[in-house]
Amino acid sequence: MKNKYYSPGISEFHVGFEFQKMDIDTAQWYNEVLKSLDQKFDDMSLVDNIDNEVIRVKCLDRKDIEDFDYKIENIGHWIIEATKKGMPFHKVKAWFHLNCPPVIEVYNDIGNLVYGGICKNKSQFKQILEWTGVIKK
Repeated sequence: MKNKYYSPGISEFHVGFEFQKMDIDTAQWYNEVLKSLDQKFDDMSLVDNIDNEVIRVKCLDRKDIEDFDYKIENIGHWIIEATKKGMPFHKVKAWFHLNCPPVIEVYNDIGNLVYGGICKNKSQFKQILEWTGVIKK
């Protein structure tokens, strides 16, 4: 994947959203999780931080999928297939092109496709797994 990070839109943010914020003084990026929608950063609002390009989000990658207890089974040039540990029909297929975001398919416990589409990041992947009943909130 060529672009590992992207600048998010305000509509992507929700409580629990994972992103990185740049420390202006050191130019270092550090991980953040949004705790509330009116959270302030260095006395600036979330919108101001997005506008000033000091917030970025890591694109969904193989490790993010593995973090949800998936075992990577098949790896192609741009595609992976993963199975949820202990649940052989819960599968995820992901197509990683040169740029973010990847296209994914999520299959339920009886092998039916329950989601197909773009998945930008780990937070969105978690939401998709919750919406489709693969994991519980």
